[in-house]
Amino acid sequence: MVKYLLITFSLFWFSFGYAQNITAFSDANNKVYEFNSGQIKLIEYQRIAHLQVGNNYIAYANSQGDYYVRWQGKKMMLAQGFTEFFETDNMLIAHFTSILKVVDNGNVVNLTSFVQSFGYGDSVVVFQDKIGGNLKYYYQDTIIEFAQVIGNYEFYPGLVGNNVFAYSDNAGNYYAFQNHNFYPLFSANGFPKFSSGLNVIAFNDLEFNTFSIYRNGEIINLEDQYALNYKAGDDFVYYQDQSETHKVYYKDDVMELGFDLQNINVNDSIITFFEADYLKIWYDNEIYTIFNTNVTAHQVDGGIVAFINKTGGVNAFVRGEEIEITNQRVTGFSLNGNTIVLQFSPSSYAVWWHGKLYRF
Repeated sequence: MVKYLLITFSLFWFSFGYAQNITAFSDANNKVYEFNSGQIKLIEYQRIAHLQVGNNYIAYANSQGDYYVRWQGKKMMLAQGFTEFFETDNMLIAHFTSILKVVDNGNVVNLTSFVQSFGYGDSVVVFQDKIGGNLKYYYQDTIIEFAQVIGNYEFYPGLVGNNVFAYSDNAGNYYAFQNHNFYPLFSANGFPKFSSGLNVIAFNDLEFNTFSIYRNGEIINLEDQYALNYKAGDDFVYYQDQSETHKVYYKDDVMELGFDLQNINVNDSIITFFEADYLKIWYDNEIYTIFNTNVTAHQVDGGIVAFINKTGGVNAFVRGEEIEITNQRVTGFSLNGNTIVLQFSPSSYAVWWHGKLYRF
């Protein structure tokens, strides 16, 4: 590797990170409950829609179409009428008409009333303002205008990561953003595909014809040829090289996962894939095999993978260890951060959190 320094139970589930100890669910009577670090609380008496959950918040629409966010127990109205919510571990982004807002650390910040397009990650929102067409980002409680562009700027998937993002100017120069700094990547006339993760950006370098990553101010060339597929995670990058070998770059090392792999998924700190009909999990540069017959409907969040076990209950791989959540048959389950909601019957629920079941 060459381095060079660059200066139907009504349950909804979404992805968020390790610190997340809250979740929400509704019972057979459509009442909505919040679970927060061992406490279950009734928060709504009527059916809701578009429920989304982050590390410290729950967002939803009520039957009148009013949109609310509950941030650490405090309820705030965000909008009335159709609104798109985009949840991350740390922030909630709300988009309605041409208004773009972010709920961050309990504060509602109006980013712009005339948004053209936008992308987002756990800690950063990047957007184009219709007025002037300039690019701006929101990061660490600050809105910064950083580029003037011509035409509409497209934020395609992978461009914006959790703490980093990639962008190009009108001259075909590509840059990486991290911690309020911009680092040159390469110059090209083509349209490269970026995959941005926590602190890394993976890309096929159109200028030098290599597969490379940006990480903490450096460009690291992983392959002398383009990668066939790639996806950035939490400080690692999965990719498939020209020989169709599946690999992972992590902590300055490259590990081979194998060749004929199916259903590969990168989520936070985990890669899941199937090999010879077994579910395998890459975590912290180790590969674990789940010897279970019913894992096709597994759910992944943070460092946890939950799945139906042989008794019809639920097991989970929790950051390096497989444990039994329950051997009682469930009719449904949902993994949210550090919590797993289990439904045993239309009126019987439990939430698993930190090794304990809290029954409802």
